[in-house]
Amino acid sequence: MSANFYPGQTDYLRKLNELALVQDIVDIPAIAAAAAASAAAAEQAATGASADAASASASGAFASAAFASFDARYLGAKALAPVKDNSGGVLVDGACYWDTVLNGGCLRVFQANVWVTVPANVASQVSSTPAGALLATNVQAALSELELKKAATASLAKVATSGNKADIGLGNVDNTSDGAKPVSIAQRAALDEKAALAGSAAQPFNLASINGGPVGGSRNRILNGSFRVNQRGVTGASTDNVYIADGWRTGISALLSAFANCGVNYNGPVSSNGYPGAYIQTAKVKASLASVDYVGLGTGIEGVHIADFLFGTTAAKSISVSFRAHASEVTTIAVTVRNGNSDRSYVAPVTLAAGPGSYVVVIPGDVSGTWRNDTGPGLSLWFFVACGSEFHAPTANVWSAGNKFGHSSVSNMLNVAERFITISDVQLEKGPATPLCVEEPGALLAACLRRCRVINLAMGYVSSATHARFIHHGVPMRGAPAMSFNGPQTGAIGNVVGENGTPTNILYTQVYPDGALFWGCNTAAMPNVTAGMATTYLGSMVASADL
Repeated sequence: MSANFYPGQTDYLRKLNELALVQDIVDIPAIAAAAAASAAAAEQAATGASADAASASASGAFASAAFASFDARYLGAKALAPVKDNSGGVLVDGACYWDTVLNGGCLRVFQANVWVTVPANVASQVSSTPAGALLATNVQAALSELELKKAATASLAKVATSGNKADIGLGNVDNTSDGAKPVSIAQRAALDEKAALAGSAAQPFNLASINGGPVGGSRNRILNGSFRVNQRGVTGASTDNVYIADGWRTGISALLSAFANCGVNYNGPVSSNGYPGAYIQTAKVKASLASVDYVGLGTGIEGVHIADFLFGTTAAKSISVSFRAHASEVTTIAVTVRNGNSDRSYVAPVTLAAGPGSYVVVIPGDVSGTWRNDTGPGLSLWFFVACGSEFHAPTANVWSAGNKFGHSSVSNMLNVAERFITISDVQLEKGPATPLCVEEPGALLAACLRRCRVINLAMGYVSSATHARFIHHGVPMRGAPAMSFNGPQTGAIGNVVGENGTPTNILYTQVYPDGALFWGCNTAAMPNVTAGMATTYLGSMVASADL
């Protein structure tokens, strides 16, 4: 082909070159942009590759540390207990290994520097706290117990399907007879205390007071706890064994005679009911007590009146002593209960506030000792305001053997001049304390006459022969009383006066619970008495069957 271009061809070539140049100019920006984007992507890929490399390096380090920690805790299977970890380091708590020899193969854990064997039955070794009706003390036993209880209640499903209550032992649930219905132990005990509707000779009928007075009985076992009756007319005493009111006598040791005055305050109301009260007052100061010293007031109760306490048996009942007291200053006295033989004692120290106040002492029943249930002395209650160490109970507020009056915590009321304590509204009863049971005056006097009565004596004769007379007591006494002269209307104690003014002696020889037989006078002592002369003897005697 010819190398030369013809004129027309050269024009054509020139046009083609121009067109190519124009296309290159158009493509250059797009190509440049694509190149720039490619460069940016390459740079970002390089940065991501660097971060991935760093993350991979950190993950590798964490995995290496985790493996090292695991390797330090699980040491693998070994025939002997290791003393170092797999890296030769010190063993840490929680490290474990599988012992291929011990117990035929078992897991052991390192704890507190020793290897502990983990039993195959872990649940049996895990303690549990019993809840509800469960008795088990570990998890495995509790699971077993629950299985048993589940089996025991399986019969409930029978009721759900059969509707028969007999399937679970409740066949009589809605047709049990009244006689076959059960009651609780507490209900049974309460029912046993109720009196039979028809009455029973074996069951005493005692009612609490109504509006302050008893109905058909009295809860208060104390005679004359209101101190309203004083047949002997004693106005005060400072020596031992003097009845200052019916049923109440002094207890004053020989060394303390004249150091304390005791009596009954009739000049104004002492109790909350307006009744009098018995008082003890310091007459002379005794700063330090001898070991055998004591001062108090007390009363006795017949055995028949405390028989239902059941003292001396395992069924002994608790009792309550309630009283009011007025103290000149804060002081601690002893409220003491003893049996008739005075070889069982209960001493309760009671701190009295200054001024009036009410107090209650609850005493548990005594299951030991001998306690009478006849008309003899069954129980005595005393209030001691001073007591020497010889009569201290070893422990307060418990029953103890021996004749004890007080306790080391009891105050010595005699160490300050003119101290006084007044006691009133005394009540002793079975069970908890109740409001004071106030006796009707006639019933109270009749009860007092059973223990003591003053006999006004009038005898006479019309010859020189002796004269006899039987004096009936009216109310039968507790027992044959001791007789003593209470003095004539005039003259010396123990004598009576005849109408001619000459004193003489009365003799008596026989005494009975329901009366006493008195014999006449010694006529030789009355020279002015002649045959046919009427002579009268006036005087009084005390018949005492007190405790």
